[in-house]
Amino acid sequence: MAARMGLRSDVLARANQFLDREDRVLDRMLHELATSRASLESEQREAARLREESEAVRAEYRHKLEKLSQRRDELYRAMRQDLDAQFKDAHAQIAAVIRDLQRGGPTTAQDAAHARERLVSLAERQHSAEEASGLVADPAELLLPIDWNTARAGDPVKLAGGSVGVLQALPDRRGRVAVTVGSMRMVVPVERVGCPEPGQAVAKPAARPPQPARSGGGGTERCDLRGQRVDEALDALGAALDRAASGGRDRLLVIHGLGTGALRKAVREHLAASPYVARLEPAEPGEGGDGASVAYLH
Repeated sequence: MAARMGLRSDVLARANQFLDREDRVLDRMLHELATSRASLESEQREAARLREESEAVRAEYRHKLEKLSQRRDELYRAMRQDLDAQFKDAHAQIAAVIRDLQRGGPTTAQDAAHARERLVSLAERQHSAEEASGLVADPAELLLPIDWNTARAGDPVKLAGGSVGVLQALPDRRGRVAVTVGSMRMVVPVERVGCPEPGQAVAKPAARPPQPARSGGGGTERCDLRGQRVDEALDALGAALDRAASGGRDRLLVIHGLGTGALRKAVREHLAASPYVARLEPAEPGEGGDGASVAYLH
């Protein structure tokens, strides 16, 4: 059009050069935009693929975690069933030992101590297994906390596992308490003891039948607890009661000393709750007076 209107040819040539240069710049820009768009679309597709893979991996991990959790629960239930069966067997063994002691049979104090140690060992195994598994007991077995500021020996308590017994001594420095369940005494961590639920009955020791006179019986068993801590002294006292009962002794003389009175109090509370003891009295002056106690056995 410019040529038809008579514009000089050199001016037209110069204008055409500028137009060609701008077209090339525009073409290059369009090419770069197209390349960037293609790259962006490729990156978006890759991101979508990675997101899908991530979701698939997450779903697979969640599935494996659920299977592992189910397997852990199954193993824990199997372990609890095995421990429960062993607990029942240990309780039956202790009951048999006590019945034999009551009848004056051949059972020895060592047999009674072994039975008691087995039950305590099972309780420790159960506690360790629960801690290692990271599991807690079923809600029905959760223990109600005890106010140790007001708790006293003789209070009913509930043990992990459901048994209800009697508190024999307050927590020692290692956080353990002495408890009797029926005719069996055990020392357990405070976290394994709670308040019983309303209406739960305390397991009582079996009634003792009249015992015939035993040859070689009678006399006094002696137990010196002076210088021992309360928890150690109660363990030694339990063994002494076993020996005295299996040996057919009439009395158990327990020397605890005077001191602050804590050991004397714990010993007398334990003796008063023991199924072996028929009567408890302070010792005569010649046997130690108030620094000793005499338990008359059934």
